Amino acid sequence: SQDVFLPTILGTEEGIQALITFLQESGAFTMLGRPLDDRVSPNFDDEPEVPETDDGPEF
Repeated sequence: SQDVFLPTILGTEEGIQALITFLQESGAFTMLGRPLDDRVSPNFDDEPEVPETDDGPEF
């Protein structure tokens, strides 16, 4: 916006926090232009069992 005065935004703690909040909620600078989803780290116990074989790779 033309009404935003950068020293006010970047020169105060409140301005920096407002900028951080805006960037997180708007999705600005993300690849798809939308806010990031909350992601849960994978859990080893949730992964499916893979059968073990001594055979080589199947082609």
